[in-house]
Amino acid sequence: MSDALASDKSILDEFVDRCRTIASGDDPVAALTREMERLVADPSALGETVSVPTAGASIAGFDEIVFEDDSVTVYLVHSAPDVVQPPHDHLMSAVIGVYEGRERHRFFRRSRDVPVPSGTADVDAGDVLALGPSAIHAISAPGAWCRAVHVYLGSLSSVDRTLFDPDTLDAEPMTAERYDAHCRHEPVRSTSWG
Repeated sequence: MSDALASDKSILDEFVDRCRTIASGDDPVAALTREMERLVADPSALGETVSVPTAGASIAGFDEIVFEDDSVTVYLVHSAPDVVQPPHDHLMSAVIGVYEGRERHRFFRRSRDVPVPSGTADVDAGDVLALGPSAIHAISAPGAWCRAVHVYLGSLSSVDRTLFDPDTLDAEPMTAERYDAHCRHEPVRSTSWG
């Protein structure tokens, strides 16, 4: 095992342990946000220790589960440049920390069970974003690869989530295949749905 991989495991294992403790405490979103801020405080150091996946890519990039149980799910998300990803929900709170590039979020609110665009936010390297359990968002990486840690307060794979067709905003059951089918390669602009 290389030193870089050993460091990677150590940093992420310690982070996961703290996330699991936080998930069972008071105000876990606020505490998890502070913990994520510490993790991405030096984004270049984290970027140097977390390995980049070399297999298993989809059009959107790479998603790698670091840990999942009933209390917390921790993902490494490597978003490919200029791929506009579809709107979706998580049905649980999430905290996102970016350590390389920029992750653009397009937000939607429900109006009579239909998602309506409600704004955007850019999360740059070293920044953190918290999402509530009713959030609907779509991500993209304008111009360059984005690497981020996404933490969900629950078992993300055990929830029946919703994906929204980016053209019609019709709801569909979330699957990896449907998600990839709705991704598009195009320049990411703040003025379009991308």
